[in-house]
Amino acid sequence: MRFDGVMRSQSTRRFTDRASMGKRYSAAILLLLILLCGGASAEDATVAPPAASVPDLMNEGRQLLQQGELPRALQLFEAVLAVDGDNAEALFNAGTLHLRMNNVERGLDYIKRSAQLVPDNARVRLVLAQAYENLRLVDQAIEEYRRVVG
Repeated sequence: MRFDGVMRSQSTRRFTDRASMGKRYSAAILLLLILLCGGASAEDATVAPPAASVPDLMNEGRQLLQQGELPRALQLFEAVLAVDGDNAEALFNAGTLHLRMNNVERGLDYIKRSAQLVPDNARVRLVLAQAYENLRLVDQAIEEYRRVVG
């Protein structure tokens, strides 16, 4: 079968189609990340901004958190987690933001993961205990409060 004046086999066409499909998916994922981070609008998303490092994203997320821009801060902390899923601070910050936004299940999951990574961090344990208490999970709350004071 002819394609652009070149004879190609079925397997060559499938490989070429899969390769171009992979490139399209990569471009779509990059576009989604750009839009989620608020770094570009749909009109200028064809030009990718320079990649931000995890420390840069964390610093910007902390600043947005202090300024009360919770949804944008959450987007940045989750962008960090997409790169470094074991970042205890990003897990903690994203978890507390989810809890504040009434997304309790996800928030609790993030806080628990953070507590596993930094088991001796009293602040993380205290927030986890308070989350359990707010959910009326008294036994888990008591256990976490004991870890904080003990």
